[in-house]
Amino acid sequence: AVLLPMYSHGQEHCRHFEDTDENKLIYTDLHKRYSNLIEGYLERKLTEAIVGFSMIGFLEELMRRQGEVDFDVFELLVSLSDFCSFKQAMLAERDRCVGGSDATGLCIAGAPSKICTDEVEDGDERPDLEDLLLVSPASPSGPITFE
Repeated sequence: AVLLPMYSHGQEHCRHFEDTDENKLIYTDLHKRYSNLIEGYLERKLTEAIVGFSMIGFLEELMRRQGEVDFDVFELLVSLSDFCSFKQAMLAERDRCVGGSDATGLCIAGAPSKICTDEVEDGDERPDLEDLLLVSPASPSGPITFE
């Protein structure tokens, strides 16, 4: 399996990102580096797989045949260079790293909560526990690999 350099880039630089409407100047530089990593990786892999491959020719052909290219593939290629997609990926990586997830991808986070001890009809006090536990599915984490 090959560790994609984009994954390392995300881990290394995600700490710079904040979930605000304003974008820092460093985001532009990091997005450009990320785009260069992706373009270099794709070009290298396509050159290895296709004899005589030319990225310029490939891009020209892609533009000529937009309607013929599978929509999901085209959308994926466009999203790889999209700044908003890049920022969201970096924020997700930051949250994963900062959240303290362990090797299994699971993490526990908490915040203080007020427990109400109002009496119920039968007179027994009980804490209102329904709002204290939030269970959500774990997302896969770890390096992106190709085999």
